[in-house]
Amino acid sequence: MSLLPSMYYDEVAVRNAMTPTSVVNNLTLKNVENFLHSLGVSNVAVYSDYLICPTICHNTLENAESMKLYYYDDSKSFHCFTQCSENFNIIELYRRYMRLNHQEITYEEAVEYIKQFVSGKEIEIVIDRPFEEVHVPLITEMEFVQLPSFNPNAMDVFIKYPHPLWLGEGIGKETMEKFDIRYSILQNKIIIPHHDIDGKLIGIRARALNPEDVERGKYMPIKVGDVLYNHQLGFNLYGLDKHKEAIKKLKRAIIYESEKSVLLDDTYYGKYSTAVATCGSQLNKFQINLLIKKLGVSEIILAYDKEFVLPYDSKGKEYRKKLIDKCNKYKGLAQFYYIFDERNLLHEKDAPCDRGQEILEQLMKGRIAIK
Repeated sequence: MSLLPSMYYDEVAVRNAMTPTSVVNNLTLKNVENFLHSLGVSNVAVYSDYLICPTICHNTLENAESMKLYYYDDSKSFHCFTQCSENFNIIELYRRYMRLNHQEITYEEAVEYIKQFVSGKEIEIVIDRPFEEVHVPLITEMEFVQLPSFNPNAMDVFIKYPHPLWLGEGIGKETMEKFDIRYSILQNKIIIPHHDIDGKLIGIRARALNPEDVERGKYMPIKVGDVLYNHQLGFNLYGLDKHKEAIKKLKRAIIYESEKSVLLDDTYYGKYSTAVATCGSQLNKFQINLLIKKLGVSEIILAYDKEFVLPYDSKGKEYRKKLIDKCNKYKGLAQFYYIFDERNLLHEKDAPCDRGQEILEQLMKGRIAIK
């Protein structure tokens, strides 16, 4: 939802300006429902001014069976009617969920997760630590996370059809077949299966085509019947299963934000593509761990979407700083580079691969090393 009239709305600026109080106060019931789905909570009962969900406040996700956790829209707070027997907001709920299911996170990390969600951008797990905590020489094997998988037959309800929209944007038929891109006639959506490093189906996302669906979110998990095929994006890298051999051989990975960028890169380079995607703007230690510890990567290139018009105006400087900060968190683990479009080869919001292979290669030649 927009917090300003659309003609003045700058999503990044609004998101950065939001305080924890404004994050909580601007939540809608739909925001909260989608937030819960993103954590893997499939059973959410939504009413006109409240919703009910399992007690993930004091149970792990797999053990949260009691439907006794209520969220009230008027007070913007949850209340647990069993063990907790208290009120708390969505920020505290997310911290409790992470503590029970994964690891302790800071208040600031929880706020950033919810903040991006409220501002309308696709959400992903945010579990980064401040620089002084992250910048360590090794990431341990204990930090790998195995996501639950779905029956691969779930894809059989969709047809194999290379949609003209993506063909027109440069994605090849062979690439779409390789990544098992399909189409839902019933929902009019491009279907994008997500697999873990071992090839297991861990989620299915869809690119909406109907204008009303695009307004709710261009890329969202698909729902078939009563099953929502969602997964926690921050515990995987899209494309890793298809490109892991090239990544291992070249000891290099290029990280994009979106699935579409991975597909374009694969169209350009085929079996030599080393592209993966975070499916959002965050990069965390679990994803770095997959590349370095699992595949022996020694060179990582951030190729995130362009968020400015002029490289040396305030937005350009802010964007460059954001990329440098992301790289600095892990620079002791590999050689990091980032792509920064100083020559205005891209349009604002473009990914580095959106303007064709030649432009991408120019940007790659000018990539900036973190020292």
